[in-house]
Amino acid sequence: MRHGQFKAYEKKTIWSLGFSLLIIVLTLCSCGSTGTSSTTTPTSTNQSSEGTGASSTAITSPTQQSAGTTPTTETTRVPWSTNSAFLGASVNAFTAKYGKPNADSADYHPRFERCANSKTDQISLSQVSLETKSGPVISVLILACESTSWTAAQATTLCSSFYPPDAQFRRSVQVPASDGYPPSVDKIYYSAMLAHTFAADNFTDDNGTLVQPGLFDVNYFYVSSSDTSHYNDCDLEVGDSQTTPDGDS
Repeated sequence: MRHGQFKAYEKKTIWSLGFSLLIIVLTLCSCGSTGTSSTTTPTSTNQSSEGTGASSTAITSPTQQSAGTTPTTETTRVPWSTNSAFLGASVNAFTAKYGKPNADSADYHPRFERCANSKTDQISLSQVSLETKSGPVISVLILACESTSWTAAQATTLCSSFYPPDAQFRRSVQVPASDGYPPSVDKIYYSAMLAHTFAADNFTDDNGTLVQPGLFDVNYFYVSSSDTSHYNDCDLEVGDSQTTPDGDS
């Protein structure tokens, strides 16, 4: 009996151990499955992050930069052959928009006088740069018609239509009256287009010192010292040389 009871007990013990082992194996399998799932999730997240990084890097890739590819605002040049009549464009663009220069024009200084027959303001251009006496327009002077003046809003609307399309305002300077000129306010802007249209030595201040390429200023002249709410003309030039009373000479 004892031997038979021992055999029965041994079988029961073996069965119990086998069942326990099965539970352990199942538990381990469950943990392994959970581990695999948890490691899979960060892998997916990393791939998404790397994908975003690749897109972002592609914009400023060193390979592209070495090949001359830079942001659009820094590579765009003013198209000479279009009808966009603004500072840095070609005289052809002004001719296409306003007609042929009038009889008061001089070499490299075309003038478009429209006041006599249409109330349109007089426009005087200069093509003289340090590189050439022809080519892109380096200054634009807009004059009010005789016996008229502009309000601040009118002056801004008219004169800003000759700004390069990518103009960014930087600062303004009040310029006192001097040498027969009325007081004025000089507004300084930056244009990447101009920086690529003209060589760097065309951008100077009133002392002839080089300034950041791409800067240009717009001098809005008041009617007089006693009337600073109306304007007679505005003068657009590359650089910022009009910030002093003699800067526009």
